[in-house]
Amino acid sequence: DSASCASCPSMSMGPLREDACRDSEEDHRGAFLEILEVDPLNAHAYDNLGSTLRPGESLRLPDGLLVSKQALHTKALELDPSHGNAHNNLAVSLGSEEVLCIHGQEVTRRWLFQRAVELDAGNAVAHCNLGVVLGNSEVICLADGSSWDKRSLYIKAIGLDPSYAFAYNNLANLLDPHECIHLPDGSQWDRKSLYVAAIELDSSYAVAFNNLGLVLRPEEQVCFADGSTWDRRSLHRRALELNPGHTCAYRDLASALYGDERISLGIGNVPGSCNDWGRCELLQRALELEPDNASIHLELAVELELAGSLKTVKISRFKCEFDCRALLRKAISLDPRETNACTMLRSILASRQETEDAMPGLFSSLADGLVGDLVRCSAPHASARRLERPSDVPLRLDQIYVAIAAIEQGTRNSTSFNSLGELLAPGERVWLSEEPGHGAWWTRRDLHLEALRSDPQNARSWFGLGVVLAPGEHLCLPLAGVTPGSD
Repeated sequence: DSASCASCPSMSMGPLREDACRDSEEDHRGAFLEILEVDPLNAHAYDNLGSTLRPGESLRLPDGLLVSKQALHTKALELDPSHGNAHNNLAVSLGSEEVLCIHGQEVTRRWLFQRAVELDAGNAVAHCNLGVVLGNSEVICLADGSSWDKRSLYIKAIGLDPSYAFAYNNLANLLDPHECIHLPDGSQWDRKSLYVAAIELDSSYAVAFNNLGLVLRPEEQVCFADGSTWDRRSLHRRALELNPGHTCAYRDLASALYGDERISLGIGNVPGSCNDWGRCELLQRALELEPDNASIHLELAVELELAGSLKTVKISRFKCEFDCRALLRKAISLDPRETNACTMLRSILASRQETEDAMPGLFSSLADGLVGDLVRCSAPHASARRLERPSDVPLRLDQIYVAIAAIEQGTRNSTSFNSLGELLAPGERVWLSEEPGHGAWWTRRDLHLEALRSDPQNARSWFGLGVVLAPGEHLCLPLAGVTPGSD
């Protein structure tokens, strides 16, 4: 989980961690169950048993009751309201907005972390967790009258446990580029040294590897205590090898590569992954992981435009292919305030001499009724999305969406199919749905063929079909039974 991607270090939510040993979980679980069989009111056994379960996992108690992780921590707290670890561990199991009622009192995750610190002033994990849930400029007052912000809580956590990697990472996230800070032992640290410490304390900490890569200059290297040297690329690559689901690391590694530079990644458990990655493949994977992120759509669109106007990428999550224009349209629909996407799309359309009269008749009659209203995305299974068009963006941005919507909403005649076919670039395809979840891919030739089948006397259909055929290519008539799918 992160507070920000690509532009600044990501805030790890890893420190929302239970303060209990998870080694040999099955052995511990059996021991705690035996304790509860003898002493069913043992709060520590309930709390420790809960710590052996993973989120969503349940088990059956000696009395036959099936319980969840959260239920076990709640039971421990109910049995012993002074149990600091139970407060911390229950808070970890809660969602950010979730509220529980315990002993008639409504409690939140933040209240539980605060109470854990008040009950156990030596609990480094609870101090760090409380820092994570506080706002950046927020100050909290504890029962003893002391005031704490995020920074002081992380410093306290390090003072209590100098081996706590998460606290070093999260403290580094708060520092400015040239800022230094003194820890309780008097030592002086900057962002870079804090990230290095986090990695050396926990060599599997993917977020810290990625964050360290973000604070290095393009050609800078950092040396670890074991003598190994790392640059930006190797740090981002290691973050991905440790956590192939780390969206920020894909974007950050793409940003660290130059032009056509490629890099190998050892992430064999990613479906469809290759061992040789360039900027485009890295951003494509980031988009698979976060399909509603407008910024990633824009970054990938820039890469496609640099690669050539006809280059497309296939996004399996959407079950469709995107070219540069489609990615920019998607970015604008996700975030109408994305001015960079609007400016870039306007420039591309102008350079390709695509004008508003590309859809004579159909566009002028439908635009006012459909643009700004519910219009279907071209991706199957996608929910309808309200397209909010900024006032300074030309109406032509929504032409393809309007044409698709016209056909899907019932205007299935030669004019609608020809108009959509004339909007597509060579090699471009669109998905037309006949009903929710069902449809087919259509190329330019498919659309003009369907227009011709609808009205064999329509000269525009014959002309459009002639434009898309290759020299020397022939078609078999009659046109009945045309099946879309080939270009």
